[in-house]
Amino acid sequence: MKLSFLERIPVLLRAAGELGIRSMSWYGLYHIGLKSGIIRWRTPAQPSLKSVSIDFSKPLLSKIPDNKLLSLQHHQIQDGSQVNNALVEAEEIVQGKVRLFGGPPVDLSLSPIGPLKHWTHYTSDLFNGQDIKFIWEPARLGWSFVLGRAYQLNVDERYPLTFWRYFEEFISSNPTNTGPNWSSAQEVGLRILAMAFAIHSFAESPSTTPQRRIALANAVRDHAMRIPPTLCYARSQNNNHLLSEATGLFTAGCLLHGYAQSRHWRHSAWHTFNQAIHDQIAPDGTYVQHSMNYHRFMLHLSLWMYSISKSQGLSFPPSTVKRLQAATHWLLSQLDPISGRVPNLGHNDGSYILPLVNANFDDYRPVAQAASRAFLGQSFLPPGPWDELCLWLGIEETQILSVSSPSSTPSRLSTSRLGEGQSWATLRAAHFPKGLIRCNGRPAHADQLHVDLWWAGQNVAADAGSYLYNAPPPWDNRLSHTLVHNTVEVDGQDQMQRAGRFLWLNWSQGKFITTNPQPANQLTAEHDGYHPLGVHHRRSIVCLEPRHWQVKDYILPTRNRKTRSHSLVLQWLLPDCSWKQSDRAFRFNLSPGEVILKITAQSVASDHNHEIAEDITHLLSFQLVRAGQVLAGNEDNFPTSGWISPTYGVKLPALSLRTLLVSYLPVILVSDWRFIE
Repeated sequence: MKLSFLERIPVLLRAAGELGIRSMSWYGLYHIGLKSGIIRWRTPAQPSLKSVSIDFSKPLLSKIPDNKLLSLQHHQIQDGSQVNNALVEAEEIVQGKVRLFGGPPVDLSLSPIGPLKHWTHYTSDLFNGQDIKFIWEPARLGWSFVLGRAYQLNVDERYPLTFWRYFEEFISSNPTNTGPNWSSAQEVGLRILAMAFAIHSFAESPSTTPQRRIALANAVRDHAMRIPPTLCYARSQNNNHLLSEATGLFTAGCLLHGYAQSRHWRHSAWHTFNQAIHDQIAPDGTYVQHSMNYHRFMLHLSLWMYSISKSQGLSFPPSTVKRLQAATHWLLSQLDPISGRVPNLGHNDGSYILPLVNANFDDYRPVAQAASRAFLGQSFLPPGPWDELCLWLGIEETQILSVSSPSSTPSRLSTSRLGEGQSWATLRAAHFPKGLIRCNGRPAHADQLHVDLWWAGQNVAADAGSYLYNAPPPWDNRLSHTLVHNTVEVDGQDQMQRAGRFLWLNWSQGKFITTNPQPANQLTAEHDGYHPLGVHHRRSIVCLEPRHWQVKDYILPTRNRKTRSHSLVLQWLLPDCSWKQSDRAFRFNLSPGEVILKITAQSVASDHNHEIAEDITHLLSFQLVRAGQVLAGNEDNFPTSGWISPTYGVKLPALSLRTLLVSYLPVILVSDWRFIE
């Protein structure tokens, strides 16, 4: 529902207080530029008539990886079968299919339905009723990385011919600064990376004619000129938009080394990128967007900049290296050692901008290995197929002095890990710093005290992900709500106020509670999101044995405990599997074995300064929801419950176990997990 002008005023004031005056000022400047027509004037809908050329005297990337070495990477045994994804996907692209967001093959289309207008006309995230991301994704030209890799494995001229055919289709169907594919400068910047990689990979192909080289160079120039006029918007967001645009502009400046503006592009983009890294990565390594997918996105951009800066005789300043070291450590702390997967934390828009390795979309080992080598000076993993990204970017193990290892104490990390090997867990408690002038972080999901549980490479208790950003309700980024996370919802309210698809206000602040001595097998945290309701939520997770976990939720009153009762919902999201219920315990059959989950409750009362716990498990009621449909318990409508979205636009059935309790406070909910092979 749209708010009136008067209703929007307190929302804007709250946003200014939490996002900071600086971000709001940049955002206002951007809209002034749009409304006044200045931005449209600075991004004319016609290309420059003067042609430019690519300077091949300074190669942008390192030399093409040796064919024999690449072949060795591609034919390493994984799970008992040979890997040949690059050639398979390249053949799909030749046949007109592409895998968007790591999903199944779909038709590759680069021609938006016309008639097209200047990009400033496209302010909606829908285009002709379609989610704009499904238009933008193929137009990033990310499939050129697949074709380039395949060409080095198998010198098949169909691969460069396919690239040039689709490149020419894009140029003819998306005139400069015209149509939805020019509406986001981030998309423009990422396209520059793909074009740079393509000319690097296909430079020696007969199909890369002088005329095509000039056409690509002109396209890179036009793309680079689109970025500076709207950098104010990227600065207002202070997230991967700014990093993407700076990386694209720097790449264009390196590629068009002799062009008049290239020197300015390189210098300004280099400064912008390094400043953004310092602003967007916290000292503990947490990325500003609180998202695993965007964390990888940031590291991919950093690795690309690390690689191409060598051709310019540049290296990251110590302050940038220190933040990237911390970000690498943070990623490694979230990596499952068996599957290479990570918790599906925060926004997951399916971005995977450097697919230079044979690995599934959700396998983070390639970026973990490359970032470890580049920023920590040593490999985190033994040699394996995940090393191919390092080959393409020319990243070798180096000796880095004074490697900074951030504190791993729970008080410092927004998402801390417990356990090791086959059985481990994470507990999330994030603090979002606010500042009157600027703010370097904001919530992505209302997910305070969310717990992930892993066993034998299986994400037993999972984060639902994102699914879609731009769709009619209930799928307008609704998987960001408290309701679908593994935490407790109170009185049907989110932990924060939702003010837009990507904007939360009245931020819930979380923190880890440390004691001296700190138990090695326990994490405890709390958040204040329900204080307006008179409720405080504290959660502890204990690893009693390697396959025995216990999670305790303390729902405490902040005021008189007998003021009123509260409605509590504890959710656990598990993979889709067979199940059964017996004696208030649920049994789930997963691939590693059986998972037994038993939930109990206690009411706590005071008697002469003593706490007396009363078992109130009999007051609990349960609902099991699969794909929005109730399998057990009261029949209610839960369209967004019982789903897991592994990547953008894909949702898979899952099991949402919802435990309901209406009670006076304080109460304790106990979730007892046992894994049995």
